[in-house]
Amino acid sequence: MIAVGCCMLVVALDTAWQCLRAGSWPTVPGEILHSHLEDQTIDDSDSGTRTRYKPWIRYRYTAKGREFVGHRVSFGLEWHFFEWSAQRVAARFYVGRRVRVHVSPADPSESSLEVGVTLPQILLFTGGIAFIVAGAWH
Repeated sequence: MIAVGCCMLVVALDTAWQCLRAGSWPTVPGEILHSHLEDQTIDDSDSGTRTRYKPWIRYRYTAKGREFVGHRVSFGLEWHFFEWSAQRVAARFYVGRRVRVHVSPADPSESSLEVGVTLPQILLFTGGIAFIVAGAWH
């Protein structure tokens, strides 16, 4: 349990760091080109299969004189286990919407629409702590 908890903490901290780092990047104007949901059925050891959902967003922006097409909404966790949750993200980024794109100064092909730590990262971090405590308790 401790090893699982440590892995959860590493993933949560790494994605949180990436989100915070992107917050310091300059922004440029962009436009949403495509927005829909992607679903994926995965094997679940308890119930057989489970479907998860991902907002599939594509946006265009120009940086350093070149045009790019980005796909990252956030450096947070991309897959949602509830369709309504992923749909809310996709609905925010409808086709034709003008957006501000955070662009890496070192690599303008790296971009993100949203920055900051997300609720799933906080939950993953909290879960990691719980696994470590539970493992140490036994």
